[in-house]
Amino acid sequence: MVWRDWWRLCRGGNASVGFAAVLITTYASIGLDSDVDFLGVILVGLGVSLFMSGGNVLNDLIDLDSDVVNHPDRPLVTGVVTTSSARVAVRLLFLFSFIVTLIGLQLRVNHVGQSAWLGMVTYVLALFGQFSYEVGPCYKRRGLQGNIVIALLLGMVMIHAVTAVGQAGHARAWFMAGVAMVSNLGREIIKDCEDLSGDVQRLTLPSQIGRESSRLIAYLLILTSIVLTLVAFGVGVFPQWALFVMLPSLFLLFSLKALLAHEADHRAQRRLRSAIVLGLLGFLAAALLESA
Repeated sequence: MVWRDWWRLCRGGNASVGFAAVLITTYASIGLDSDVDFLGVILVGLGVSLFMSGGNVLNDLIDLDSDVVNHPDRPLVTGVVTTSSARVAVRLLFLFSFIVTLIGLQLRVNHVGQSAWLGMVTYVLALFGQFSYEVGPCYKRRGLQGNIVIALLLGMVMIHAVTAVGQAGHARAWFMAGVAMVSNLGREIIKDCEDLSGDVQRLTLPSQIGRESSRLIAYLLILTSIVLTLVAFGVGVFPQWALFVMLPSLFLLFSLKALLAHEADHRAQRRLRSAIVLGLLGFLAAALLESA
């Protein structure tokens, strides 16, 4: 079906995670009882989701040649979605993302009495990061530098969420962003290990130091995210007694060692994505338990 092909092209699952991350970060930071317009939160989350979808379609347009080897079943490679349609979709997705974000920020701003410009600063920074990764200076082709940009973009989602409600310096959001960024950096390196054979135009970390060393670095980053999680609870940013809600995420993170040792890169990066989602839900649960 056509909608399924477009869902795959836009990475609907990842875009949905971006939407959820906005809601989770907002309410984990300021609580459910905060005086914030819920529709505004939804619209800002939708803006992030559309932004990520546009970035994913743009990525597949640029990676079309390498995807013939790495991902031969993707819609642009198989031809079920044409490149001309995809180019139009990129423009529309980014345009609607900008419009929806503006409306959402204004609704939230009206409720908290704060100027919308700071929320737009984080949006513009993310837009700059996305296009510097894909187009110019095209950090994607620079391997680790590109991985860092993608990791920063994920963290920017959390910072964008709280900036729009006047809580740009909220410690919870920054810890959540830090954990997500470090974890996602590890995931990007693992994905490069998975795609090494087809990434002939990219100077990735695995192509420079080999898959084994790259997997080791990825796992060290995963361990760093675990440490950051424990620190967030240890210093009281989240209640120490609620650490148990993070156990599902921590279990998945620790279990990645075995997958990486067996060179199961695809399974490892997918499990790591699940661990990131469970971690965000865990942070939200800890915040809700504290306020209950």
